[in-house]
Amino acid sequence: PLTVTAKANNFDIVGNLELSAVGADENPVPLPGMEFQVATERPAALPKGQAKTFDAVLFLPEFRQRADAAVAIDARRRTGRVFRDRCPVVAMPFFQYHFVALARFPESYNYLKSLDSVRDPRNLATIDPRQTDSYYRVSLLATGRRTPLPSCGLLWTSIAYLLWDDADPEALSLDQRVALLDWLHWGGQLIVSGPETLDTLGASFLADYLPATSGGNRDLAEPELAEINRHWTLPFRGREGRRLAPTTKWSAVALKLHPEAEYVATTGGLLAERRIGRGRIVISAFKLSSRELVAWPGFDGFFNGCLLRRSARRFGGAPDEFFVNWADARSAAAGGSAPGQFDTERLCGLRYFSRDAGRRAVDYVWPDRMAAEALAGPGPTLEVAPGPDPGFVESFEPVPVPGKNVAAWNDFGAVAGAARQSLSEATGIEVPERSFVVWIVAGYLIVLVPINWLVFRVLGRVEWAWAAAPAIAMVCAAVVIRQAQLDIGFVRSQNEIAVVEMHANYPRAHVARYLALYTSLSTTYEIAFAELGTQILPFPPKDRPEETN
Repeated sequence: PLTVTAKANNFDIVGNLELSAVGADENPVPLPGMEFQVATERPAALPKGQAKTFDAVLFLPEFRQRADAAVAIDARRRTGRVFRDRCPVVAMPFFQYHFVALARFPESYNYLKSLDSVRDPRNLATIDPRQTDSYYRVSLLATGRRTPLPSCGLLWTSIAYLLWDDADPEALSLDQRVALLDWLHWGGQLIVSGPETLDTLGASFLADYLPATSGGNRDLAEPELAEINRHWTLPFRGREGRRLAPTTKWSAVALKLHPEAEYVATTGGLLAERRIGRGRIVISAFKLSSRELVAWPGFDGFFNGCLLRRSARRFGGAPDEFFVNWADARSAAAGGSAPGQFDTERLCGLRYFSRDAGRRAVDYVWPDRMAAEALAGPGPTLEVAPGPDPGFVESFEPVPVPGKNVAAWNDFGAVAGAARQSLSEATGIEVPERSFVVWIVAGYLIVLVPINWLVFRVLGRVEWAWAAAPAIAMVCAAVVIRQAQLDIGFVRSQNEIAVVEMHANYPRAHVARYLALYTSLSTTYEIAFAELGTQILPFPPKDRPEETN
């Protein structure tokens, strides 16, 4: 999603806002495996002297790390002019997701950018303020007149976590609330920082999904934090490290559990969580922006294990090259290398069957290798040796990288491939190769001219060769139909496969529709949907992007 701010200085402008991705040569960037380019368009009206902000969507094709967003306001119908501009766009690494902090005072969560569980795992010795290769790109947002969150659930797929701290839920539009609930049911994780937020959300659209309600105020001192200290305080040089010990009592809230919720283990009943569809809401009894909490050496481990619900980690390296990896058998299956470090299944809980079914460990590569090879054509491949977890890797043959990040749309995944094959069989279309076209045209010309003339020359009736030409054309057309296996008729055909995904006790569904249209005429198709959040893209005819020109 993009926001475009424009201002008309001289006169009123009424037209269309157009967005497209263009390369360095200023040509539109094609979709992988296709010759199609995608541009988005929406109405735009600019009164003179008033700045106006428009929400729009730009699809940056996969394998493109850098491109420009070509922005144009086409007002030719009213003023005869087109106003153009270009903005550079840098795609996030395939493993990176957004971590959004929505708070009344968002600056209090600036510490998120420096947590080891958020930063680039290959180099913890330095902090990259641009978050170029961090696990998460932290966005600090405050609610206001315009809360910059997507209004469509399908545009939340780059968000892994949302931290909510006393932000006003009424500042979200109705579409944003529905999008958040969609995201939550399909695997998004919402972190709620108490104690004030429980009252803020108690009467909101999230009230029915909270894992706990307020059971009254309470104070927290070191004895109440004993279980957290016992499990999460880091040892220092063989001794017990600095414990979490508030200098003054913390204001907190007693958590009254929902029947479907439970306390997070090792937290002494100070954190409660509840599954919502595939997603999760976790709520803390205390403020997650407390300075004493953030300064505690064990906070990063507590944050990783209890709030993010991620696997245990193993740190290593020298002080100037400190790194971290996952400390489990699954990481060992990837050889403890980059594929394990950048396993996106660990970093984001979002899953869509139509997008993520059939993913494998070998889909992961070094981000610098990805950046270097992304513009060169087909995606890079990687071969991984078998490890102790045989269920993790189905095959050890090198495979292409498309669809490597979870929840991202994937035209070349298992479900898309099955839909492509089923549609091809249902329509009866087998697209001929170029060699077949050349062969059939050459054969037709040979039969029509030299053989036709030779036959009637032998019969002594050369003038009849012209009369035989239509019959020869009809016979050759029948041969083409037979050879190309086009048995769907000469008008038009429409076939569709829909994959519907639903969660219990939730009225909305995610539907991925694969549509095949065929026409032998100059038919123009227009596709319209009642759901405003619907996204439509061309579907490549081949299973691999490198197989289609």
